[in-house]
Amino acid sequence: MMIHKPLHHSQSGFTLIELVMVIIILSILSAIAVPKVTNIIEVSRDKATRGEMTELKKAIMGDPSAVAGGTLVDKGFNGDIGKLPDPFSELITQGSLPNWNRYTQTGWNGPYISEDGSDNWKKDAWDNEYIINSYTAGDTSLVSNGPDGAFGGGDDLIVHLK
Repeated sequence: MMIHKPLHHSQSGFTLIELVMVIIILSILSAIAVPKVTNIIEVSRDKATRGEMTELKKAIMGDPSAVAGGTLVDKGFNGDIGKLPDPFSELITQGSLPNWNRYTQTGWNGPYISEDGSDNWKKDAWDNEYIINSYTAGDTSLVSNGPDGAFGGGDDLIVHLK
């Protein structure tokens, strides 16, 4: 007498419906997450650019909080030279600018910013170069064209220098 064992086919794996459901759930989660991550990146770029612009303003116009004995000790490039840097590289290299005169407290007294050998400090977080705009004699500003890279697009970042 022969004993027959029933054949059990155990199948492991996922059905097509289960795979489709997982794909749908992942799609929904990514549709929610991607805009939030993009927004976080843009906020970070905005914050980094504003911080760089503040440091550039201090390099150009001086640090008003740097006072010793009632005298401003960090007059910045404009206070030392009497003009705005043109080009920005004058903030790190003297070039043909006059030497510092300790008696008159005028001349190039830089470098006015720290740099690592790259020109990254001349660009905002969107890789646009900073611009100095003089609208009128009394309104000079440091400008980042913002995410769209175009001046006047409504997303420009502006720091007033004078």
